[in-house]
Amino acid sequence: MKIELVPLLQLQRDLYTIPRGQERFRTYLETIINTDGFDLEVPPLVVMNPMGKDHIAGLLDALLAIEADAVAARAISEVIDQFEDVSGQFKLGLVVVDDQMGGWANRYTSEFSFRFETQQSLKRGWLSGVLWTSEVPSAQKVREAVLTALYRAVYIQQNGFAHTLEKMLEKDMRWQWQAAPSSIVLRTTSPTPVKSSLLTSHLKIIRQF
Repeated sequence: MKIELVPLLQLQRDLYTIPRGQERFRTYLETIINTDGFDLEVPPLVVMNPMGKDHIAGLLDALLAIEADAVAARAISEVIDQFEDVSGQFKLGLVVVDDQMGGWANRYTSEFSFRFETQQSLKRGWLSGVLWTSEVPSAQKVREAVLTALYRAVYIQQNGFAHTLEKMLEKDMRWQWQAAPSSIVLRTTSPTPVKSSLLTSHLKIIRQF
């Protein structure tokens, strides 16, 4: 597999220098849609909030300050040799998704899409390293976002897409364990996250149905 890191953070930051309004939205559309107007030029940016408020610009400034694109490139270079026998050539870009102060993205439905509905993105040859406005930006978060996207793509290239709940959970647990094992929790309605060690028991229960 070959991965090309495409720096997108400055491009996103530049959009937020334009005052909120029709001009910004028009520039956003011109940025993400190709010149023919029939397809996407930069698919990862579809999920950004083009009309976002100042908190997004501030987060992008923080990411640019830690050279997040360079962090992403290093993360890719550290693991890519493991996958030289895996087919596929993709571009990967970091994108900031606003789950904090805008109605553009619902965290839960967006997470599902990023994990299990990536067919069109992969078909276009793109991967997205997703960063959330509700989380404090850091090099570790950047690394986890990039590796999660990469490991998911590798698994899909080798095994195909999941079509059942059991397979989705099994695959996602593997992807997340490889990219960021300390972050695995099972989110429930309880205020206390369920640790990753309990995921196996939940999978056993699912297999009974």
